Amino acid sequence: MLLKPNQQIFMDTLFIYTRPKAVYQLALAMVFFCICSCSPPSRFGKLKGCGFISSEKTSNQQDTAVVHGSYKAINIVTLPEEKLIIPVIFHVVYKSNQENISKKNIEKEISDLNRDFQKLNADTTDTYPQYRHLIGNPNISFVLADTTFYGSPDKGIKRVKRTRRGDLYKSDPIIAPDRYLNIYSGKIGSDGFTYTKPWNNPATDAIFLYYEWVGGEYRLLTHETGHWLGLYHIFQDGCSKENDGIADTEPQNDETGLGSGCNSESRYMKGNTCPGRTLPMFNNFMDYSDCRVMFTKGQAAEIRKNLFRYRPNIFRTLLVSRPVMFKKYE
Repeated sequence: MLLKPNQQIFMDTLFIYTRPKAVYQLALAMVFFCICSCSPPSRFGKLKGCGFISSEKTSNQQDTAVVHGSYKAINIVTLPEEKLIIPVIFHVVYKSNQENISKKNIEKEISDLNRDFQKLNADTTDTYPQYRHLIGNPNISFVLADTTFYGSPDKGIKRVKRTRRGDLYKSDPIIAPDRYLNIYSGKIGSDGFTYTKPWNNPATDAIFLYYEWVGGEYRLLTHETGHWLGLYHIFQDGCSKENDGIADTEPQNDETGLGSGCNSESRYMKGNTCPGRTLPMFNNFMDYSDCRVMFTKGQAAEIRKNLFRYRPNIFRTLLVSRPVMFKKYE
């Protein structure tokens, strides 16, 4: 479930972020390195900044510097395919022993999330034939943070006895959402939810799951993480031209409900088909069906674009080294 602003329930571009001072220092270091180490043109021909990221550029790319707050962004108009690694803090907010879910269930949920976000799920073959060529790969890995918390020996897992009614984060505040994906498990009023464009409000920038669904292979966390990364439901705004804003998802009139059977010939599916369109994309992770198995290529590109644009400090990658700051919280 995706919550719109003020509700209580819920172009490919690479942005490399560095602080302005660090850019200046890095530039000086590069000049010094070039003066001391670069061989003369007679040996290697015309040098391009000592080869610094020149291998990542093509004639179709352009570099532009723009300032976002205290960060400078280098806009390279091609998004890399490299795997992005995001650290996770999993908050278990419980009142009863049943709500205090096991480490095994949490690790199973994270494993399933990685499978879906790296297109490693074998059931992509269940995708309706006309949509198989559209299957995309966000290529993101989620890892429990390498930090421990008071009262829990397991890295990346924070266990807190619920002390207040209402939202889970009121009992256990969100931790550094610019550096971690915060996931909450507890007794909530829905199966799961995430706020619209959650990066706009650090106080609620997290994913919230009903504790009974964690580790059960329901694809709920995959769906909510899609929202956390900026995706809407594929049935957003029904059959309107705007729908979810992704070009390669099929517009559909309404959600594909659980228990629909995922039968393309069913009356339920045909009732969701928009005028003049083909069958709904009921296999998409951003629908509600029992047979969610895929993101589209357009959704994968949108996910990565939003990460670079709105969450530049939350991931690591081999192309852009940005160490994650791990701390011990109590």
